[in-house]
Amino acid sequence: MKRILFLLIFSISSEQLIGAIHNNQFDSLSISIQLIQNVNRNIFHKFYEPRNGIRTSITTPFYWGDVQASLQVLPYSNKGQNYADFTGIQPNLKWGKQLYLSERLSWFNGGGIGWHIFYFSDKVVAGQIESELSTSYMSQLNYLVHKKISLSLEISKDTIFTYKKIDLVYISFGINYLTKTPGWMKLFLK
Repeated sequence: MKRILFLLIFSISSEQLIGAIHNNQFDSLSISIQLIQNVNRNIFHKFYEPRNGIRTSITTPFYWGDVQASLQVLPYSNKGQNYADFTGIQPNLKWGKQLYLSERLSWFNGGGIGWHIFYFSDKVVAGQIESELSTSYMSQLNYLVHKKISLSLEISKDTIFTYKKIDLVYISFGINYLTKTPGWMKLFLK
């Protein structure tokens, strides 16, 4: 009986998985630019004050779901201690799934890995760079305002694996532009 139940669940799951695979991988690109703000507070924020930042990303259909490459830049200033100001630069690669809630509203959820670069801009340590592995989880609502343009609202959480792990939560608001992937780029991606 257990084997029959297992085979039934496996065959249903396999059919759903095969039906969910994109036949149009890399056909389109969603290019996004967002204003971003770090909103959580923890021990890290006793030493540094986050300022407004910017994130840009490119998302394209993948075999199952979507893949997104992003770059985030967010400056931090010290809070009067003898710590250097720095800019957090974070390239990320994420995978996620788009859910269509209505004709105009979609919800993208995903996660991935990246590299968090601490670029210090203080006179004493100017140009010094430190970098650490990071993970990122995000949830984004997109509202289509035109055939190719949508507005987005996102919440994301990054974990930076420094000696003492740093958790940062961000809220961002931006605009996305959907376009067909140029042939040369599609060939390169495949």
